Parts: sequence; structure tokens; C-alpha cells
Amino acid sequence: MVKTVCNNYRQLAPVLFGKGAINQTGDIAAQLGCKKAMVVTDEGINSLGFPAKIEASLKEKGIDCVVWANAGGECPTPNLLEGAKVAREFGADCTIGIGGGSCMDAAKVISVLANNDPDYVLPNFYKFLSFQEDYANPLLKTICIPTTAGTGSESTFVAVINNDATGTKVGLPSPPAYGIIDPELAVGSPARMTAWCGLDAFAHAVESLCNTNDSHHSDLFAYEAIRLITKWLPIACAHPKDYEAREQLAWAANMAGMSFSETNCNMGHAVAQAAGHLYHIPHGLACGSVCGGYMEYAAKDFPGIIRKIGVAMGLDCIDISDAEIGVYVGRAHRRLMKQLNVINLTEFTGVKIEDALKDIVDEVMVEPLATFYRAFTGEWDRAELEAVATKMWTWQDLDD
Repeated sequence: MVKTVCNNYRQLAPVLFGKGAINQTGDIAAQLGCKKAMVVTDEGINSLGFPAKIEASLKEKGIDCVVWANAGGECPTPNLLEGAKVAREFGADCTIGIGGGSCMDAAKVISVLANNDPDYVLPNFYKFLSFQEDYANPLLKTICIPTTAGTGSESTFVAVINNDATGTKVGLPSPPAYGIIDPELAVGSPARMTAWCGLDAFAHAVESLCNTNDSHHSDLFAYEAIRLITKWLPIACAHPKDYEAREQLAWAANMAGMSFSETNCNMGHAVAQAAGHLYHIPHGLACGSVCGGYMEYAAKDFPGIIRKIGVAMGLDCIDISDAEIGVYVGRAHRRLMKQLNVINLTEFTGVKIEDALKDIVDEVMVEPLATFYRAFTGEWDRAELEAVATKMWTWQDLDD
């Protein structure tokens, strides 16, 4: 398929990458002109002492700070409102999110809600997501420091939240000012969390390639992210203290984040976010579970892209026809999931797909994010969405 659309490409925010980079947080905050920083994290990360390192680095530069460790998993609205209130009362001029995607996204959303009315922003999120409207007031500057390799939130323009105003999981625009990636922070992370995060980054790359806004620039990042994740994710899960594996996955997650920040995710994430919102499934687990079925679906429209994904995964695709390539690459993804001991969603949720299917698909049918799929014609075939959602739930039982 020949591309006929012109694309802008850029890196959303500067990134400092390397072992020990967390100790330069104060330098970065000072460069940004910050005077009062709110460190956003959760109790688990706080107990590891990482926020204390940030606090010490900030104090060396004369920057006052407060540590708020109540980000909450999957960014629940009440926690975000509490965090915004803390930021206002403290007089913060920047937020520093340290942790997984939920902590970084919480910092990004707090930077929006601290200066803007949540009662207007949250129910009208799509006006901002679709660039129909700008926020009334400037955002606080945000620095994102990942302790996992998954969301790439340090390089993406949105934060994913559980939005009580709409009853859905949505993306709210809130670009970071700087990213600090210190791969050492992920060393020793549990295999289960490592797997879910890596599969999320894999899904970001795959969906970016099938997006309305993809470009040669975003594609380069996406294919390389897929190659690195396929190679290094099993190693990091088997050997959690392997620094090289952590460094390679940190690169991969950041590249996948930069790729979909230029494009967007689409139908795969729409299915994952609907299921995640309705049945409290962690984002990475949901995205990883849907990805194989998504690739099988996308192969009917983009067999060449799915073939290149297979090559990036190390598969021999020479003798595989366009009609077969989706199933072939989908099977390889399922094998990777099984190698990583990923739990199936029936076991995780206690819910059977036949009891969940209608609600999931109902939500996807009206989800704007889904429409960024490049071959979207203006209306979804409900049966095809049901097939993708079903494979998300039953991937472990499919023939390899």
C-alpha cells in the first residue's frame, strides 16, 4: 500500500537514558525551571526508596518537593482528583511520576487537573483528545521516570485513566516535558509484571504499524521494538536481575512509545481497555491477550505489515501466503505468551467470555480510539470484533 498522506515526525520530549539517570532528576527539573515538585508514585515504589533518591536530587538543586504515594492501579478518578488537590495546595509547578504506567499517567493527568476544572475536562475528554479544544489553563511540567518497560508513557502524549465521568477507560492528552529512563530501576522486577509490561509495549508497536497516521519514521521504531521484545522479554522474565535484558527492554518500550505517540493505538487497545475497565484487568495483561487476535484480524487488510512483524519476531515467513500470515504470526505470539506463563483471562477474572462479550463489544463499537485503525470504513462489523474479543479470552486454548 503506497502512503499518500504527509506526516510530521518528532520526539515529543527529551529523554535521559542510562544507569543511574535517576540521580540527575534535580538537574532536569532545574533545567525546566521547576521550583516546587510533586513526586507521584505508589506505596510499592515508595517502599523501594526510589522517590527518596529523587527527593535528595531535587534538594541538591534547591527544589522543594512533596511525595504523594497514592497513585492507585490503573489511574482511578478519585485518586487523580486527590492528587490534583495536593498539587494545588502545595503550589506545585511540576509533577514527577515514578513507577509503572499508572504512576506516570497519574502524574501527567494531575498536571492537567491541577490547573483545569475536572468537572469539565473529564466528561469532555474527547474534545481534547481529538484536538477540537485546548485546555483553558497551562499544564504543570511533568517528568516521567519508568520503573517498568511497557507503557512508554515518558514519550507519549496521552495518559490512560479510568474515567468515572464517562464510565470508560480513556486516554487524556497530557504530554510530558522530560523522560528519565534508568534501566537499573527495573532490575529484579517480578516475572509476571515484566511480561505484562513487555507485551503492552509489543502491542503499542503492532497497532502503530496499522494506524491511520503511521509513517516510515514511526515504523522504524515499531519494528525494532518488536524485535527487541521478542528476544529479550523471555530472558528478563527468566533472569529478573539481568541488567542487559532490562536495558534492551527499556529501549524497546521507549521506541514503541515514540512510535505510537506519532500515530496512536486503535482497535486492539480499544478492546483491551473496554475489557480492562469492565473486568478490572491490568492494562498490559489485557493488551497482550488481545494482540494475537488483533494481528490475525489486521492481516486481512495489511498482510505485508503482519509479515514484517513476523520477520521482526524471527519467523521464517517466506513460504507463508498472505491468507495464512495472520494465523501464522498470531500463533507465534501465543507461543511467546505461553513461554512467559501469562495467565488466561477466564482464570484471571473468573468470567467466561460468553458472559463478557456483549458488554465489551458494545463499548468498543462507540470507542473513538478504535477508529484510528487504518482500514476503518466508518462502521465496525460486530461479528469481527466479537471474534477478536473471543480470542483475547481464549488464546491459550487455540491450536498452536
